Amino acid sequence: EKYARLIREAREKGKGVIVATGHIGNWEVLAAYTAAHFPLSVVARRLYFEPFDKLVVGTRKKLGMELIYQQDGVRPIIKALRENRVIGILVDQDIKGVAGDFVDFFGRKALTPNVHAALALSTGAPILATAIVRTGDDPGRFKILVEGPVEIEQTGDKTANRLALTEKWSKLFEDFI
Repeated sequence: EKYARLIREAREKGKGVIVATGHIGNWEVLAAYTAAHFPLSVVARRLYFEPFDKLVVGTRKKLGMELIYQQDGVRPIIKALRENRVIGILVDQDIKGVAGDFVDFFGRKALTPNVHAALALSTGAPILATAIVRTGDDPGRFKILVEGPVEIEQTGDKTANRLALTEKWSKLFEDFI
């Protein structure tokens, strides 16, 4: 299938892969599928209700996912990319205190976290824009939507490069919606 093929091809470069999605469809199923086939580290935040957080974290670990908390910063993410792991990140997470850029989204400027773009530009890791949606009436059947790798431009202007990459990802994600 296309998703697995694109991850395999991207990992051949040895710089890891950033799988950037958002809160659309069942991203936990996407992560479980990915972890079953590739070494996966997911970037997450701690949940406010501790018993539920323990349940979710325990389930993710049983499924083979490594957890990297947002609060731990980018160093663990960079380490995982150097280990050629797949990084799963929900780009549209709560953006309070998270760096972002205003990019076009459905014809309006929307503040969009840019950590995936900044990481790709600094490490050379390719970004795959992804989403997962249910197919038909069967709640257990899904289709993975994937595009990429998102083209990375290195113009010498880090801010412009990050903005352009964030906007390219956002456009692909808009098309999924």
